[in-house]
Amino acid sequence: MIGKIISLITDTLLLKGAIEEDDRDIYEYGIDVALFSCLIIAAQVLLGCVFKCCIETLVMVFFFAVFQTQNGGFHARTHLGCFSITILQWIVFRLVLAFVNDYIVLFFSCSSIVSLIIVFLLAPVEHVNAPMSDKKKKDAKLISRIICSVVLVLNFLLFKYLWKLNLIFLPIAFSLTISGISILMAHVHKRKAV
Repeated sequence: MIGKIISLITDTLLLKGAIEEDDRDIYEYGIDVALFSCLIIAAQVLLGCVFKCCIETLVMVFFFAVFQTQNGGFHARTHLGCFSITILQWIVFRLVLAFVNDYIVLFFSCSSIVSLIIVFLLAPVEHVNAPMSDKKKKDAKLISRIICSVVLVLNFLLFKYLWKLNLIFLPIAFSLTISGISILMAHVHKRKAV
């Protein structure tokens, strides 16, 4: 069904002269990625609204998208696999929020620092479909380090001065932790493929 929607959008763009037939595959891929990304975000926000943690979900989704876009990470082979992993990630996130206590906060404080170390050592993860030149990889590494470092420091400052504001601290710490796990999974997957 999504394939039909993608074809319909691409056909409309072709009919209007907005794209060339030679570029059809590129646009179909881009539309597929955009539609699927919207679906994943919408599903998480809907779950957040249903389970009364919409703000926390929006913060988590935003920061995870920033980290994943900049750092790279694991990519499932199929849309269903990606969707399943994302929903499982959201369920774990919701459980963290439901059972938050000092130990969970300490765990995510520590795991954020470990994830920052992973970013410094392994990011960005290059994707097969988007190879990077040495210069682009060097620039992306610097930007990844800066973004994650600044976010981590700001998050700890928020935590220190606004202790009860877990709706921001935990989603950001969770996002950075998941990003670190995603980077590790991508490297393990890449080594198995070699």
